[in-house]
Amino acid sequence: MSAAIAIVVGVAIIIGIAIAWRRSRQSQPPEERPKTAIDPPPSPPSNFPTTYPQPPVPQSATISYDRLRELLETRQFDRADRETERLMRRIVGVDRQGYFEIDDLENFPSEDLAKIDSLWLENSDGRFGFSVQKRIYNEVGDEYSQLASRVGWVVGGQWFASEDPADSDSLPPGYYPLTLWKLTLNSFGLMGLGICFEVWFSREDL
Repeated sequence: MSAAIAIVVGVAIIIGIAIAWRRSRQSQPPEERPKTAIDPPPSPPSNFPTTYPQPPVPQSATISYDRLRELLETRQFDRADRETERLMRRIVGVDRQGYFEIDDLENFPSEDLAKIDSLWLENSDGRFGFSVQKRIYNEVGDEYSQLASRVGWVVGGQWFASEDPADSDSLPPGYYPLTLWKLTLNSFGLMGLGICFEVWFSREDL
């Protein structure tokens, strides 16, 4: 009997302590209450990022055209052609991909396109450049096979089979730039190349 009484007394003491502790917490201002495991975590500061930062997209201001200008001014057109394609891949952020998607051609920055085309026109007496290719493309009724024949990309029925001649004066107008189109053909075939021509040469800023 004495054991049962002791248990009852012990339980009453524990309940009394719990009630007293709860009353003491309720009487404290919220900022003074001690934190417990059930308290919510503090709110993050207002400037805390809620999304992961995205890698920066290359901007025109970070692109240097010095190398392309140097190659064109010294009439190293074959090397300038490869430099043009390299710059274009960097501008749209596909340096490692090795080829362009249709969206890359459709959304290529107008400012960079104008810069590249003007450098080609100025240093080739108006014979080479994307705008020259567009003019010829329109003259042949938007037929990419006729364009290729006019600018010398197809020889003996083979696309881009001939080596770049040392004498650029013997090349037909519109021959350069061509590395972009070589990669497009290798990646998507003739049908894909034709679609890319249609997208590229339909641009109003070219």
